[in-house]
Amino acid sequence: MSTGLTRDTILRLADDFDLRMQDGQLFLSAELREDVRFPREVVEMLSVFHQERTFGDGIDELSRNSHAAIDFIHLTGVALSLLEIGVLVRVDGIAERREAGTPNASDWTMHISMLDDVVRTQGYIDAIMETVKPGDVVVDLGTGTGILAVAAALAGASRVYAIEMGPIAAAARTIFADCHVADRITLLRGISTRLEPPELADVLVTEIFGHDPFAEHVLEYVRDARRRWLKPEGRIIPERFRVYVRGAEVSENMRQREVFTPEAGERWSAYYGMNLQSLGHIIPTGPLFVVPQMGDQLHYLTKASTIYAGDMNDLPPWLDLHATCQATAAGPLDAAVMHFELDLGSRTITSADDADDDDCAASWHPMVWLQPQSRDLRPGDEVPMRYRYHPTGARLVVTPK
Repeated sequence: MSTGLTRDTILRLADDFDLRMQDGQLFLSAELREDVRFPREVVEMLSVFHQERTFGDGIDELSRNSHAAIDFIHLTGVALSLLEIGVLVRVDGIAERREAGTPNASDWTMHISMLDDVVRTQGYIDAIMETVKPGDVVVDLGTGTGILAVAAALAGASRVYAIEMGPIAAAARTIFADCHVADRITLLRGISTRLEPPELADVLVTEIFGHDPFAEHVLEYVRDARRRWLKPEGRIIPERFRVYVRGAEVSENMRQREVFTPEAGERWSAYYGMNLQSLGHIIPTGPLFVVPQMGDQLHYLTKASTIYAGDMNDLPPWLDLHATCQATAAGPLDAAVMHFELDLGSRTITSADDADDDDCAASWHPMVWLQPQSRDLRPGDEVPMRYRYHPTGARLVVTPK
């Protein structure tokens, strides 16, 4: 099983976290997380990563400073726990540095899904054709296969800066040549926040929205690009986006896959001849975010409420948002569900799974946050929700009335 943590993973301490001692025990916590107990030697790890460095370099320094043998597996587990609660963060949200030409399967899967999503990709292309004027300089933030950079060049841009740090950049370079626009597209390898702009742009294009629209760090990247890469009067595609939340009952197959249930405890006891029934009563300490899979169904119990409406020219660094949804049906409230809309020129596309097919982007799915405990709803009930986002984590919860 891959942890996503390698010697090349770049880590640093979060800007804000709490450390306290209680009854001789060390506890750490960061934004959005509960206190977690750690062994005292974690202080040495915190000291090592007070400046950004690779995980491998940090482990090597710990080894040099230690009089005992270093347990790499143990330290990896500690680092993963620190990442989970937000005390350590991956620099720029990048899990690891892979050399071009050595992608993993998820790299290709993501780009195949995006290219097959005609509503999403054509929506962006149409917006580029509407927005880019002959002679404009364009920045494509996270160019991927390069299709949007090509569209900008075909729309008349005099220069397109296509930024990509992943191994797909090699394929993008070939696409630029095959589409006969390589003379007007400059491929910049790396992370936009670390690159110096060759010149200021008239238009910024970005598609870095996840199923949770904030999960790919769109706030951080676009805030930086707005300040350093774009002219004061520059335009951004998309111009605006809105985020909605609503309550739902989840399907049985999702429940069985994601949540400990009494039925599962009985089933495992029968499989292995051990009494494992207590596992069926484990209650999560917080919401679990889930991307729906094939066959999953959501029965929406409330109307959708707007929890965020943002202008890409004026994004905040973090979020603490509230909305109240009204129940329209009776049933167990298992999850808080998030979807979003993007304004792409004269068109709006959405990640909602019950939207009109002409507007629904198939490569995005509603983000499901399974709640620790279900709550019975009746029509007319009010359901308060709270979404918090910080670069170290996010969560959507149904709050007590």
